[in-house]
Amino acid sequence: MAAKIIFELRDNRRCVYASAFADNDDSFIVKKGSICFEKKRKNDNFFGLRTKLIDDGILKPLEENKYIFSKNYKFNSPTTAASVIMGGNASGPFSWKLKGSNLNYKEWKNSISK
Repeated sequence: MAAKIIFELRDNRRCVYASAFADNDDSFIVKKGSICFEKKRKNDNFFGLRTKLIDDGILKPLEENKYIFSKNYKFNSPTTAASVIMGGNASGPFSWKLKGSNLNYKEWKNSISK
């Protein structure tokens, strides 16, 4: 089994940190222990999904406005994963960085498809 390529999403202002790996179908699996920001506005495109993850126990309260992933969770895209973690719309291909690098997911994906 090949080693999984790990990507990170950080936002120091919100104290958010998440790690994930891409699956073969371009889905993104966010790893257990990742921390996300909870935005409580219902007009956010990902409010419903975030609420479902909380109701299902995937996201557990950590501290004010923060939740932690209780287990790995598969999102259908890097953008959906980034948006849930950031508490609002986010560009997944540019938000996720290759662990230990400044190379974003889009740049990495382009580099391996050459």
